[in-house]
Amino acid sequence: MTQEQSCPPALLALAHAMADAAADLIRPHFRKRLEIDTKADASPVTIADRDAEARMRQMIEAHFPDHGIRGEEFGSCRTDAEWVWVLDPIDGTKSFVSGSLAFGTQIALLHRGVPVLGMINQPITGERWLGVSGVQATLNGEPIRTSGRTALNQAIVYTSALEQFDRKRHDRFTALAARRYDRGLSGGPP
Repeated sequence: MTQEQSCPPALLALAHAMADAAADLIRPHFRKRLEIDTKADASPVTIADRDAEARMRQMIEAHFPDHGIRGEEFGSCRTDAEWVWVLDPIDGTKSFVSGSLAFGTQIALLHRGVPVLGMINQPITGERWLGVSGVQATLNGEPIRTSGRTALNQAIVYTSALEQFDRKRHDRFTALAARRYDRGLSGGPP
């Protein structure tokens, strides 16, 4: 399957343009004093989150008004459409408001419910990860891949938000990390 078969060039171009537009709206707010609101789920949200998502939605509506959208800040519309965009303008808002670089804009595209594109854009560092169905993933246009390691004691096990796991997932992750360190890696869990 070629990139064009899984994700038409116009949609890939829109994803890149949305990531650029969101970054332009997010960067001026980074490491600045911001008003932080609390959403119904108790997570934080800022003007940067809202403005970036609003801009991406405008771009989708302008170019592909029949496409669906699932957004972090403004909800969903036309989710039964053939093409549905999934937007999280700042995944990691706590990190963003803390001045940490551990956040990014996430853009995904589903075709008939199947993911065909996933993008993570870090607006401050300019790093952009892109995955398109049937095509090798890239970081800033350069091919990337997983390590190929198959032994647990060689794996890198990490999460930036263990507190967000429910108890069952928290316990599973902790047990996995412990097994990884118990099998021959010098040192211990971070």
